[in-house]
Amino acid sequence: MAGAVAVSITLTFQTPPSVAGAGAVATLADRVVLRNAAGQFIIPGSHLKGKLRHACEQLIASVSPSAVCGSPRAETMCPNPPGSPALCPICRIFGSPARRSALVFSDLVCQPDANAAVLHNPAASLRAMTGMNRRRGTVADQRLFLVETAPWLPGLPFSNGSAISGKLDSVAQVRLLLAGLKLLPAWGGMKSRGLGWASVEATATWEGTPLAPADWQEVMQQWMV
Repeated sequence: MAGAVAVSITLTFQTPPSVAGAGAVATLADRVVLRNAAGQFIIPGSHLKGKLRHACEQLIASVSPSAVCGSPRAETMCPNPPGSPALCPICRIFGSPARRSALVFSDLVCQPDANAAVLHNPAASLRAMTGMNRRRGTVADQRLFLVETAPWLPGLPFSNGSAISGKLDSVAQVRLLLAGLKLLPAWGGMKSRGLGWASVEATATWEGTPLAPADWQEVMQQWMV
């Protein structure tokens, strides 16, 4: 029987994050950091879902390569073969073109602490960067661009107490999510340029009861076939 799941996530960045979209009107930046309707800087739930799905796929494939489908191409994802009722362990959690996800992934929001020595309304910053000619190993001509980054200050986390919620079939699925989060050292774009590196803290409950931390080998043993 499916049980209710809630996962709390807090990201503490060592370098400024830049989860960005295209340039907006009335700004010099070519990449603008995403904000919610209240103007708060966010790590979108869709970004969280995509990165976590890929991490969990890597974990399952490391112990049972044939157990996962061929994402992200829709024609090679579950149900595979077409018409089969079976879904791979990843699609049972994250969904597929034939089935919606069992979980809801919410935004991680920049949370200034009113009691800490942190700005109440932290501002974004701009970084000038240049494009590279990979073949020649030199700076490309006329490729100067500006990237907006979210604020990076000590004690300024991106968090959500219900970052992941929904119902899953087993505790093993929840522990797989927690294990996958440990494989995510960086968030957003420009990681090779030093942006978005962070530590992750995550806790989960199953039917309202906190889950005790599990050993890595114990988590993965449950998926060996």
